[in-house]
Amino acid sequence: VVADHSTHNKSVMLTAPGVDVRSISASGSYSVYSGTSYAVPQVVGAAAVLLSIDGALTPADLRRLLSETATDGDAQGWDEYYGYGILNVSGSIAALTGGPPPPEPETSDTPCAFTSASEIRNYTDEDIDATYLLARYDEAGMCLGVQSWRLSLPAGQTVTVEAPEEGSFYGQFVYETATMTPLAKARKSLSK
Repeated sequence: VVADHSTHNKSVMLTAPGVDVRSISASGSYSVYSGTSYAVPQVVGAAAVLLSIDGALTPADLRRLLSETATDGDAQGWDEYYGYGILNVSGSIAALTGGPPPPEPETSDTPCAFTSASEIRNYTDEDIDATYLLARYDEAGMCLGVQSWRLSLPAGQTVTVEAPEEGSFYGQFVYETATMTPLAKARKSLSK
């Protein structure tokens, strides 16, 4: 539940616990506090964990990873109360290390979805100006590089994108270009 004192506007990116958070007080004892100031360190801590796994992550990588793996709190996708959702540290780690991703919705309520490794479908009745990212990973889960393309996704149509290499480990991500709102993702998990 979003706390009454929480911000709700277009700047909200993530939701994290901020009510009755046990923390160290100035006197060195433990106390319970509430406020967004106690939610922020949890997001920063999640970013630090991800950086400890892959020190080459940029701030943009961290924002993308944390927002893509957040658990929806209300409406699917972004909203002004939850942002992209509730912080999901284990989901972020799994996405970074090639663990199994959260399942993709398979309904027509999804704006866009990958129908194969080389095709993405726009299920909406509007054309979408999109950005497509293809990330490649080695067998240890380290990112080898990311390529980016601009796409026009016509309403109700399927568009061919650059297919990942045969046998490669990869992540595919599509964003609405103007707002960088996530539209679809697909990932081939790394073998253990």
